[in-house]
Amino acid sequence: TDEARKLLHRKDEACKMIINPALSDLGIDCLDKHKIFRYMRNGFLLQDNYNFILDLKDESIIKPDGVELKEWDKMQLLLAFATCATSNSNTVTIIKDDMLIGNGVGQQDRVECCKLAISRAREAGHDVKGAIAFSDSFFPFPDGPQVLIDAGIKTIFATSGSIKDADVIEVCKRHKVNLFLIPNKIGRVFFGH
Repeated sequence: TDEARKLLHRKDEACKMIINPALSDLGIDCLDKHKIFRYMRNGFLLQDNYNFILDLKDESIIKPDGVELKEWDKMQLLLAFATCATSNSNTVTIIKDDMLIGNGVGQQDRVECCKLAISRAREAGHDVKGAIAFSDSFFPFPDGPQVLIDAGIKTIFATSGSIKDADVIEVCKRHKVNLFLIPNKIGRVFFGH
């Protein structure tokens, strides 16, 4: 849109924009369904292409009791999902006020992803209190969510599938943090390993 072009414009023309009218006709049927190959010594790995589309109306998403999402909240969750899903694996993304404010990418464990996302947000001058965090996989223990909760995150979105899901749910309930969970079998395919 003209408004988007004005917002993205740079005085030095450093932001180049290409308008592709074919993109306006994209739909769910255009998703790449080809398998992904990762070559390695003496062979390769084969995995399904990631083509999961988040639908917040999906009945399989576990939602906090009594929480009714407003349109603005839905947009924040969708932005968090879209950003995290397209980042490298082992990511926790923090969104607030329609902005990516912190992205903890490529760490060895969820706790470090959480800490990195929070520190990046704070280093950039953002307040994480009241923000939304999205994890590209389940939390194996409640320690990751606890790091987010201690920083002031009020909504956490992740996949389920950990043997400690009940502990993760309990820590979020205890601190009155909204926890949304996508079943692991449909939502945990972000990895590009």
